[in-house]
Amino acid sequence: MITGDHIETALAVAQQVGILNSREAKLKEFFLTGAEFREKIGEYKHIKNSETGEDDILFKNIDQFKEVKKNLRVIARATAEDKLLFVSGI
Repeated sequence: MITGDHIETALAVAQQVGILNSREAKLKEFFLTGAEFREKIGEYKHIKNSETGEDDILFKNIDQFKEVKKNLRVIARATAEDKLLFVSGI
């Protein structure tokens, strides 16, 4: 779940809808704020796809992104950039 909500609200909603159980809602590996997410995934840059003309994301270390994503279920206080980063990485 990627939301602009505050972390407490996001965790409550995630538990209500079954994204997280009560144990997972206490373990930091399952949730981050957008700022924490951007910090943990490492460097990236926007590039223009020469074939499509669309903007793409190039991660300096895609394995670092994958490690962060592995157990991540909730990103709170997310921006549009965080959503783009997440979708680009998967």
